[in-house]
Amino acid sequence: MLLITQHTGLPSALLLRLDGELDLFSALHLRRVLNHVATTASRSLTIDLEHVLFVDASALGLLEKVWNELRARHVVVDVINPSPRFSWLVDIVGLRSTFGLPQPDGQPAS
Repeated sequence: MLLITQHTGLPSALLLRLDGELDLFSALHLRRVLNHVATTASRSLTIDLEHVLFVDASALGLLEKVWNELRARHVVVDVINPSPRFSWLVDIVGLRSTFGLPQPDGQPAS
């Protein structure tokens, strides 16, 4: 189960906090939320993954696709507080720079 909490700061900025498991089924729900964000006035989206306990490869692939779609719509997307599970998976599949995450050695994302 995935809980998505929205926090609005500035009119054009949105923070989404994700809690729980990010699998294919919850990723489909997240996709609907993210697509809604892209059609609203939000131009900046921050996704907090600190409390994501589980991520599977299908959810990660879907998240990558939506991520690219949002960027094509000129939405600035940032990930903060990636959980150990999320970090581990993006390292294995080589998507760390796709999500703008710094390298494990502290170097900025390429």
